[in-house]
Parts: sequence; structure tokens; C-alpha cells
Amino acid sequence: METLVGEIRNHSTEEQAQAVSPWEVNLRQSTPGPFLGHMRFTRVGDMLVYRDSWSQRTAATGALPAGYFALAAGAKAGNGIDWCGHKADGQLLALAAPDNQIDFIIPAQTPYIALLLPVRYLNTLLGGDEKQHDSLSQFHHYQSDPALGNRLIARLNRIIDHYQDKPGLLAHPAERKIMETCLLDDLAEMGFGHSQDPHPIRIGARRRTLRRALEYGEAVRDKISVPEFAARLNVSQRTLELAFKEFLGITPRQYLTFRRMHGVHEELRQRQAGSRCITEVANSWGFGELGRFAGEYNTLFGELPTGTLNRAPARAPQRLIDLLH
Repeated sequence: METLVGEIRNHSTEEQAQAVSPWEVNLRQSTPGPFLGHMRFTRVGDMLVYRDSWSQRTAATGALPAGYFALAAGAKAGNGIDWCGHKADGQLLALAAPDNQIDFIIPAQTPYIALLLPVRYLNTLLGGDEKQHDSLSQFHHYQSDPALGNRLIARLNRIIDHYQDKPGLLAHPAERKIMETCLLDDLAEMGFGHSQDPHPIRIGARRRTLRRALEYGEAVRDKISVPEFAARLNVSQRTLELAFKEFLGITPRQYLTFRRMHGVHEELRQRQAGSRCITEVANSWGFGELGRFAGEYNTLFGELPTGTLNRAPARAPQRLIDLLH
């Protein structure tokens, strides 16, 4: 039976990154403690509405593939999310155009809501106006009349809550068509695709530094010093430290430790018990003092390395992309 309503829970940033496909993103947790992602979703026609909340502050970089657009904002009034350097709310909605690289930061326990729609819906709204279609790819935000933007956010929340309580309603094609029409009408009234004043892409020097640091950090397995980290990025140590403090609230040293810890965690999650000793895995990620490592690991993930290794191998999580096919 076709899945139209449901929820997905993930217990690591790696699982979360897989679950949000078709988004192609890297997630970096920046506060210590076990990660929990809780997503509720509703499919309306070929559009997908989902509301997501993460237990830890997490930074993301990535893109949507060709064929999709997305609009997003904080799910509650006053809870805008940091999207490409600006707050995304009912007035300045987060916009993801196909293949455009984006970066965003979700604070801990701050739900955001998103509408994922195939490009063909935009073609319907624009009446085949390719010039307007292409213009959206130049921006990371969509400026809307606040009343209309907040109305869209409220409708998306109602769709999630209403059909979570009464999932059987969406089994009726007429019900799905009504909701699909309502969403398209909201987008049309907002002028989606025709805005003359969207917010242009602007990434400041420190944000560019942070993006480069996050991308570089993905490949770091050995323990390196902060001065060495800055030198590899060709920036000053001060610039690097300010970038992390301003956007993530942590130091570069903490970030590098978190990344390597997550590398160990993911490797242990994917292995059968006893297939490789914890010491070997930890050493391969630059951790030599195993007693200290185990304590920091427990603080970050809420369990010792042995607990991760002895659990059953992680199953592939349900993905958003699977709901659209």
C-alpha cells in the first residue's frame, strides 16, 4: 500500500542524511549528546510536506538534485532557521533550487517545516515561463508578503497534524486533490516564481571560511592542531575560530574531535560484533588514549563504544525520496 503519512526517527546524523534524500547533504553535529531526528511527513499528490526536529544543533551543507525545489522555514512563530546566512521565516522563506549549493544550521529542538515539490509543479505555476524558472536558481531565499508566507507555514503544519491524526483520509483521491489545489493556490497567491525582490546569495568571509572548514573536516582522520587546520585552509587561526564561534558556538578543536568521533561511531554501527576491535577502529581515527576516548564517546553518543558495536548493524533508514516514487 502506498505510504502517504508517517514518521521517521533517526539516531545518528549519518542516518538523518540518508533519510532526507533527495537532499544530498552532509550533517555535522555541533553540541554533545545523543542525536535524535524526528520527522513527520505527509505526501500530497507528488509534493511532500515534512516537519523535522533534531535533538542537537547541527550544520548542513549540500543541495537538492535536478528535478526538485523546496521551500522551508521555522515551523513555529519566531523560530526562524539560519539558512545561507539569513533567518528563514514567513517573510524570507528558505529556497532550495535544483543543484544550488546551500548551507543551513538547525538549533537543537527547533522544528522546521518544508515543502518539497517536483519542478513540474513550478512549470504549472509559471505557465512554462523558462526565464522566471531560471531566475529562481540565482537565489537562496524567497521574499514573500509576511501574511501569505505565514499562511503557507500554518497550512503545512495543519496538513501534518490533521493527517497524522486521520491518515485514512488521504486514501481518497478527492481529498488529496483538494489539498494539492490548496497548496498550489497558496504558492500562486504568494507569486512564487515571479518575485521581483528575492534575497540574493551572499556569503560573508567567515561563512565561506566555515563552509570550507566543514568540507575539509570530512576527510580528516588524524588528529591535527588548530594552527595546522587554519594553515591548510590558508586562513588565520583567529578567522577560523571566529567562524566556528559565530555560527556553531564551538571551537575548531571541538569540531575536529566531533567529526572523528562520528567516524568511529559510524564504522562501529556498520560492523558485526567482534569483526574489528574497538582499539583498532579508534586508532585509525587518531584516538590513542582509549580511556579518555571512551569517556568522550559516551558523552557524545550516550553509550560506550562497546554498546554501539554490540548492537545489530544499522538498517538503511526510510528515505523521503522513496515516498515520491
